[in-house]
Amino acid sequence: MPLYANDVSEYVAPRETRVVRLVAEIGRSVSERSRSRYLVEARVDDGPPFTGQFTPSPDWGQGSDTPVQSMSNVYSGGLTGSSLGTQLFTALFSGGLSRCWAKAVEKSQSRGGLHVVIRSADLSVHALPWELLSDPMASTGPVALADGCSVIREYPRLSSDPVPVSEPVDIADLHVLVMTAAIGGLNEDNDPKILFESFPGADVEAVPHVGHESLARALSERGRHIVHLLASGVRGRQGQQSLMLGQTDIPETLTVSEFIDTLAAQHHKDLRLVVLAACDSDLFAAELARTVPNVIGMRGRISDDGCLAFLRGFYRALGSGSSIDQAAASGRAQQIGFSQSLGEDWALPVLFLASPTPIVRRAASATHELAPELVQPSPSDTLEEQTAQFLLEMKRSNLRSLRDQWDQVDKGSTPRFIQDQIDALDHDVQEIADKGQGPT
Repeated sequence: MPLYANDVSEYVAPRETRVVRLVAEIGRSVSERSRSRYLVEARVDDGPPFTGQFTPSPDWGQGSDTPVQSMSNVYSGGLTGSSLGTQLFTALFSGGLSRCWAKAVEKSQSRGGLHVVIRSADLSVHALPWELLSDPMASTGPVALADGCSVIREYPRLSSDPVPVSEPVDIADLHVLVMTAAIGGLNEDNDPKILFESFPGADVEAVPHVGHESLARALSERGRHIVHLLASGVRGRQGQQSLMLGQTDIPETLTVSEFIDTLAAQHHKDLRLVVLAACDSDLFAAELARTVPNVIGMRGRISDDGCLAFLRGFYRALGSGSSIDQAAASGRAQQIGFSQSLGEDWALPVLFLASPTPIVRRAASATHELAPELVQPSPSDTLEEQTAQFLLEMKRSNLRSLRDQWDQVDKGSTPRFIQDQIDALDHDVQEIADKGQGPT
């Protein structure tokens, strides 16, 4: 239960759930005049299949003559994100597939979670903003924002071998590589800082101004569990995507095949996650997911603030022992809770997930990663004192997050509702601390 308005702690704390999986496999397209329709087979967990069809609307920027269209941000043909999400839902979960959706929702009510998995070998399907998927009959809004729910993508892997189930590692044994490129004025300081803070005690290596040679060299030095790449995405005429590395005056283009070849040459058997902090990298991420178990990319143009808010929530939860899908929910919650002025930037990170288990072994204290300096309650503390201490540290943690994000902004440019949250949290922290005569 949230402690106050826009509190995101419930998304950050790791939890055990046996989520329901609704897998919608969107197969081959069948041309029908100027439109395309896709055959769909869906099932809930290991239940019997439901079959139907999915017909994209021309308003979504899809067409048989252009296999992969640019889906810039969440708008197309004047549609808002909410109406587009409803149209996507209606186009997919109609006819016999509506019964599949009803069954999944019914099961999830007793299981505490639902994964809606969009599986397709067609990149034009993955170009659609599935994160906006919204049931018009429900009042909870987009599925991806419902507590315990996630929208996940799957692109066929190159190997038919099942993805091995890897055990979480202690944070001291975690190896993280964060590479940044100074293209187009990108700030190379923020991303490494987020990863260093999220994985205290881990082996986190930062490589600035990364280019082809330094990327290959960094990947060859040792095995990594997480690879994070800050770059600038470029979308070609036919929808193909590449990343710009190096520096603005000496740019280097990295194609997905080059990245896959580099990873394959280094035999990264421990690699669990690649995060592409780059605009227009969703389809790059899809193709990368053919060899890497879990990949995150950005669909369309995401703002710097929106991307950083997602990364803070995502890595913070991942470092506390959350599974990758829970961490993605934390990232979206962070965007919404602390960055409401960013509109629907929350829908732009896309997750290709094949191995949902946590990467980091959960600490003995479920809250130890939520606030690095958290003081553990003494066994002699009363329940009321322990609750006050927990509330104090949680509010201090969220106050730090707000200040980290907005202290760099001119005071007059900070949105009123953000400043109100900062002032309210500041007041509450001081009040709780004064009552308990604890530090502020």
